Amino acid sequence: MSWRKLLLQLLVAVAMMLAEGCGSSQNDSLAPPVGTDAENAAVEPVKLSLFLGGGQLSDDEFQKYFVKPVQQKFPSITMDFVKRGKGTQITDLVAAGTVPDIIFTPQASMEQFIDLNLQMDVRDLMKKYNVNTEKFNPLTIDGIQSYSSKGEIYGLPLSYNFSALFYNRDIFDKFGVPYPKDKSTWDQVIDLAKKVGRQDGEVQYEGLFAGSLWQFSQGLSAGYTDPKTDVPLFNTDKWKTAAQYYKRIYDIPGNQKAAFAHFFGSRNLAMNANVGSQMVEEDEKARNGGAPLNWDIASYPNFPEAVGKSMKMASQVLMPTSTGSHQDLAFQVIALVTGQEQQLKMSRSGRTSSLKDPSLSEQFGADSVALQRKHIASIFMNTPTPSIYEKYDLPARNLVDKVTPKLINGTEDVNTFLRNLQELGIQMVQEEKAK
Repeated sequence: MSWRKLLLQLLVAVAMMLAEGCGSSQNDSLAPPVGTDAENAAVEPVKLSLFLGGGQLSDDEFQKYFVKPVQQKFPSITMDFVKRGKGTQITDLVAAGTVPDIIFTPQASMEQFIDLNLQMDVRDLMKKYNVNTEKFNPLTIDGIQSYSSKGEIYGLPLSYNFSALFYNRDIFDKFGVPYPKDKSTWDQVIDLAKKVGRQDGEVQYEGLFAGSLWQFSQGLSAGYTDPKTDVPLFNTDKWKTAAQYYKRIYDIPGNQKAAFAHFFGSRNLAMNANVGSQMVEEDEKARNGGAPLNWDIASYPNFPEAVGKSMKMASQVLMPTSTGSHQDLAFQVIALVTGQEQQLKMSRSGRTSSLKDPSLSEQFGADSVALQRKHIASIFMNTPTPSIYEKYDLPARNLVDKVTPKLINGTEDVNTFLRNLQELGIQMVQEEKAK
């Protein structure tokens, strides 16, 4: 462990002792369980801060899903939105003693906050405020609990990213190619990409973008390291299958530079197989700029050995912090925004609800201009693969991203690529253990 991380953990420990010693949480007891007749009991004015630790949460969403409902339910609480930037990284906030009350983070990034001892188990608060895990999509809770050793729950899921195949209808119409179909295999989608990925005058149309290789491999539940031995798993059948298909995508003529930005930007990308978190936002930008894009959705393509599976269940998690002076109130805010009423608003606006109630998915996108007349049902045809904690998740993803160009540009064939990736993975594990 580095001296910097140790120092930050000590600062967190001191902050926790100060928070316990000052007894400031006593005020929180005046705010009874959500759902009771006395839930609006008066409390002294309190400011709670929410830190954007990763993922996407716009200013408008913060106002709509946090500020306004909190003001209505708890008039004494005001919300402050803290974004990462120069001087406001989480390590900066810890060092300054201004750790936020709530952290908004993708599940895959929870580890950085746990490393700083900022996590707290919310199971007692869940009992106190009548929040049952049974109402959530079980994959979201399983994913969060995988970061603990004894079943602790370090936060609640606000939403999750869905994955699908997004396609530009105009490109398919231009070349007279049928639109992608639901429940297609990667073989079928790659064949489609070959038909629409072509040169037309000065424009090179790209057939397909499929995200990063580590994202692409999620449909096979390909792990990075063995959880018991820490031995990398890159030289396995799942990674070989993923690499072979990924190589085929980039071997399509004119597809070597395919990128997400080309879907709404230069608009020469025919298909984008990826998470949908940015699609609504990008569509709104295009509409506001007076140039809407004619696109639609099909279900995420499948590998033959993993039919019905899509990318990982990528949850956005709300974590109350261990150093917070108003942990009860912070949790009540979390309980409020993960409740049925706010979740319905999110779902209708195009943010996938963390609740398993099917009526929410049935109303998904109903209030979103971007999702009007889109084939919404395709989003929910697949089951996301489980997103379970992996010890070397972030460095492994960074490693895969670093070496993937060698596979794409043909510097290494699939077998050589995976063999070298395995050796680099061993070095990565050794380096991480030495930190």
